Amino acid sequence: MTDAARSQNAAAEPRLLEPVQVQSGPSTDPLGAAGRSGIVVDARRGRVQVLFLEDQRTIWVGNELVRRYVPESIPREHLLGFVVRFLKLFPEAGPPEIEVGVEPGVNRIMVPHGAMAVAEIDAVRAFLGDDLVAMTLAPLGMRRLSTTVAWRAGR
Repeated sequence: MTDAARSQNAAAEPRLLEPVQVQSGPSTDPLGAAGRSGIVVDARRGRVQVLFLEDQRTIWVGNELVRRYVPESIPREHLLGFVVRFLKLFPEAGPPEIEVGVEPGVNRIMVPHGAMAVAEIDAVRAFLGDDLVAMTLAPLGMRRLSTTVAWRAGR
C-alpha cells in the first residue's frame, strides 16, 4: 500500500464517539449486527469497537464494515442522535453507559469526562430543558468526573 493510500485510508477511519452504522459482512451477519447503528468506543489498527446504545452490546469490526454518519443527519428524537449531541457538551468525554427505560419513559446516561465549569453544567441543563429528571456529578479519580443524567425520553 502506498503512503497516499495509507493517508487516505487513515482519514476515513472513524473517530472515538462518532456515530456509525455496521454494514453487512461475514463477521457481522451471524451476530445480527448488520444494519445496526452505534458509536465508536475504541479504535485499534484498522478495527473499531462499536457500542450499540439500546442494549449496551459492543462488537469489534473492521473499518471497512462501518459507515460514518453525519451527526446532524440523525434526529435528536432517536437515541443515537440524542447521545451524539449530548456528548459534545462534555470536555474529554469517554464512552457512555446508558440505561433505557429505567422507569417508564425515563432513560439514564452516565458520561465520564474531564473538569467542567459551571457554565458547561448549565449548558447540559439547557440542552435537556423540561425533560431533565435528575443530574448528579461525582468524582471519578483525581482529574475525571462522572455525570449521571436521567431524562424523559420520547418527547
